Parts: sequence; C-alpha cells; structure tokens
Amino acid sequence: MKPGNSEALDEFTATKTAYDALRSLEQAEQVRALRVIAEKLGVTVPVGAAPGAAAPGVSGPVQTTPAAARRFMAEKQPQNAIEQVACLAFFLNHHREVPSFKTNDLETLNAEAGAPKIGNIHDAVGNAVKAHYLTQVGGGQKGLGILGENVVNSLPDREHVKTAIQQYSIKRRSGGKKRGPKRQSKPS
Repeated sequence: MKPGNSEALDEFTATKTAYDALRSLEQAEQVRALRVIAEKLGVTVPVGAAPGAAAPGVSGPVQTTPAAARRFMAEKQPQNAIEQVACLAFFLNHHREVPSFKTNDLETLNAEAGAPKIGNIHDAVGNAVKAHYLTQVGGGQKGLGILGENVVNSLPDREHVKTAIQQYSIKRRSGGKKRGPKRQSKPS
C-alpha cells in the first residue's frame, strides 16, 4: 500500500462503522448521536447544514460546545426564568438541531452553559408554556414557540422584546374564535 492509503482505509472503516450503527435509528436519534460523537471528539460539525453555515437568527458558525452555550447565554442576557428557558430552548433548536426536548434537557444545558441555576425549572418551563414561549409537543416534550423564538431573537434589546410580545398578543387576539353571548344557566 502507498503511504496515505492506510489513513484513507481507517477513515473509510470508521465512517462505515458509524453509518452501520446509525442507519437503523430515527433521524432525530441520528442527529443526537452525531452531536454527541462530535462533542466527545471536540469538533464542531453542524448536521444538516453546509459546514460553517449559520442557523436562522444566529450570526456566525453553528457551534455546540459548552463554551458556545456560555457565549450564547451571555450574549442574550435573559432577565428572568422564562426568558432563560426560552434561550436554552432556542440554543437546543438552532445550535443542536433538537426541536423537541424534556425539562431535564434544558436543566442539563443550563448547567453546561454555566448559567444561573433556575430555582424550580419545572415551574419555569410550565410558566414558559403558559406564556407561549414554549409549546407542548407530546409525550412530555416541549418545543420552542413562535413567541419564544421572537423574544430570543430580540434579546438583549428590551424594547425589541416588548415589541415582539405586543405583536404576538395582537395576532392572538385578532385570530381567535368569535364567541356568542354567554348561556344563562337553568334555574335548579
């Protein structure tokens, strides 16, 4: 064999082994497994995008390292638990391509990012759902809601955050069902 061929063969063997192990998994499971492998190897490989491509609403290359999570949280400067939860959900969605997650995933990412601990994260997530920052996906999983995405994109500018919330509220009020007059209860 010529020099360099054994390196190519090693790379091919590693690629084939990884492919064989991942091909029977669902796409979301494949993405998570590839992210874990990349993180363990200390490389940044945005899955599903051109190398170095930015996620929507994110400037610069997509990065999934703990340092990237720390930088993201420091850049966004969330001021309450609901904003902090929305930022974590945004990071999972756009930087790790994890569109649905459980509360524990947010808690793990929060610790990884070195962000302030959220007192009762389950309450914070519930409040984020009530505020429409997150949505119920099913199976106990949540996803980033439209309002949550708009708020995180607006951070750290507080005026833009207020505008995003007002615009969302106006859209929700104008698009709701029209209700008729209340029914009168029958006397007992």
